[in-house]
Amino acid sequence: MRYFINDLRQKLIKYAYSRWSKSDRGLSDGYTILLPIPSDLPVFLSLALEIIEKQDLTDLKEVLIIPDWPSSPFEKFCTDITKNSSNLPIRFVPLGLKDQLVWTLTKSITTRHFTQLVRGIDETRTEYAIIHDSDAFLPPGDFLKTQYEACRDRELAVFGVESRRSMVREDRDTFISTWEMTFSVRWARSFGPFMHKGQFSVVKRRRQEFDTTLLPQYLTDANLIDWTPRHRDFFHFRYVIATYRDFLNGRRLAPNYGLKLFLIRTLIEVFDVSGWYYSHVPEHSEFLEGKFGLSDLHSHPDGLRHIRRLKETLRGIIHAKIFSQHQSEVLEKRLVELLRSLKVDPD
Repeated sequence: MRYFINDLRQKLIKYAYSRWSKSDRGLSDGYTILLPIPSDLPVFLSLALEIIEKQDLTDLKEVLIIPDWPSSPFEKFCTDITKNSSNLPIRFVPLGLKDQLVWTLTKSITTRHFTQLVRGIDETRTEYAIIHDSDAFLPPGDFLKTQYEACRDRELAVFGVESRRSMVREDRDTFISTWEMTFSVRWARSFGPFMHKGQFSVVKRRRQEFDTTLLPQYLTDANLIDWTPRHRDFFHFRYVIATYRDFLNGRRLAPNYGLKLFLIRTLIEVFDVSGWYYSHVPEHSEFLEGKFGLSDLHSHPDGLRHIRRLKETLRGIIHAKIFSQHQSEVLEKRLVELLRSLKVDPD
């Protein structure tokens, strides 16, 4: 029965996302930034816009803010923050009724992300788009510009900064992760929207699991997909929002989930300008008490590695001077407090 219900659910989603609502006609030169944002964590919108404003914005035509769930307070915050971001061509793209129904039907975090991307791609008016992850940090410079130009000038379908090697295909084993992924909008729309959803699919008689956007990549000529490692040019924590959702929903959590929650609370303290009351995000004092699995990290095989990665990533952000001196000092202070509470050398 469970298999039947799941199969029916997937068929309904496939029907709902069988075609794009917009035409490829009239796409302009340049690129659009897609910002999938959690509507109950507006601090990530503040962060993303502050980061983007410090980039070379040559050829950027629009920044699309796409919430993961309708929220009147979040939409009002978007309106207010847009007025203060005069350098950015911002447009708010709400989820449609169909998107809300599909998420209600599945209760899946990956489905939320899928509906955000589909809405963004459908609303894009340029030949290319870049997906900016809300937990990725870019130093001031031309990161976005050079990614777009590489994709455009080489006439690629997809160009990224990290690869996924979780699948095997005879002619290649490299597929592009969605974070900071640049892609041709015509390429994305050459597949039905549902194709971009994470799913199990039988291709060439093999049943395989595909994450978001990976099935279209699998079906695309390998010469049209490439990536360049730029680990020193950006900082990415990965799966912060997904971990937060799992925490709220009482799902099984990774051993390092407490570090992700600590990061969210610290970012709120340092960067939030919304005046939002983040009632579901634990307070700093709780992390220093070793709650949320933090006191158990030392006994976990990968515990110290997780702590070291958080430490190195935050220090990288501080040294890259992405934010003001005061903001960086508060980040450093909170990091040192956490490390000492975990009995880890902060130096």
